[in-house]
Amino acid sequence: MKNCALFGHRRVYNYEIVAQKLQSVLTELIQQGVENFYVGNKGVFDGLALSVLRNLKKQYVFIKINLVFVGEEALRNRDWMEYKIANMKDVEFLSYPVEDVYFKKRITVSNQMMVDECDVVVCFYDVTSISHGVKNVWKYALKKNKKLINLFTDKQYIEWKKENSESFLKELEKMKSKKHA
Repeated sequence: MKNCALFGHRRVYNYEIVAQKLQSVLTELIQQGVENFYVGNKGVFDGLALSVLRNLKKQYVFIKINLVFVGEEALRNRDWMEYKIANMKDVEFLSYPVEDVYFKKRITVSNQMMVDECDVVVCFYDVTSISHGVKNVWKYALKKNKKLINLFTDKQYIEWKKENSESFLKELEKMKSKKHA
């Protein structure tokens, strides 16, 4: 059985395009024998990956989705966990033993443990970003000789930037016109 870990930035540009690309990549990986998936629970990409995996599980019932929490403490939040467990019966919940790690390093160590368990690492990684989380995972996975797939393309970023810059400028113009009215 092959394993895959998924990582991405907290923000996702062109959400629908990334979702389609992710579904295509994951479907191909499942058809190549990947059955075990590990995804975090901190950002927009994590939520997107979880959603796509849960939809794929309807067709590929044999896949296992592991929602990874940073440390056992996160799993002890009973109210939250009871809600999640009741609404996510198709997902396994797990954490790695990182309680003894300095708190600012726990996510990094947990991510490295996810990579260690996997054959394939799928990322939404903007190589121009100053964000260190996905960058560190990417470098670590390279060092460990993992198969890496990056869903990010420069075209996505340019389109996103163009769309958001235009809407930002329109909002700015509206604000200026209201000020002078």
